[in-house]
Amino acid sequence: MKKLYFILFILLTGFSACKDDTPNFDTDPNCEDCVEVAKLSKADGQAYLAIKYNEITSIANGVVCTNAANWKIIAIGSKACGGPTGFIAYEKSINEAAFLKKVKDYTAAQVVFNKKWGIFSTCEIPIEPSGVECVDGKVKFIK
Repeated sequence: MKKLYFILFILLTGFSACKDDTPNFDTDPNCEDCVEVAKLSKADGQAYLAIKYNEITSIANGVVCTNAANWKIIAIGSKACGGPTGFIAYEKSINEAAFLKKVKDYTAAQVVFNKKWGIFSTCEIPIEPSGVECVDGKVKFIK
């Protein structure tokens, strides 16, 4: 069994180590964040993604949580070996279409960044929360 895990590890590591400098815009050809991240240096790309993430969390955290039934959960980000980096909760009353576009573009841009710079990550998939609860006006995930 250990040999099987070792072989799988070698195969997965080998495939993820291949670096492709060509940005992949398959996620959304109109993704402006993807185009921007593809042009930037690694440090500037990381900073750009951090700014975009902070914009998203500011919108989500800008609403006081008073009724958990009014909140939704969405996956955000992209790990280098696949899957989201995490989850974010947002209140249904915000401009949902604009918010979801920001999350989608951020996630797609992170895919481009990861591929461009050959980023490695753990392959654990974060567990999606089963819901949220409101604690002192803030959202708390229920696992």
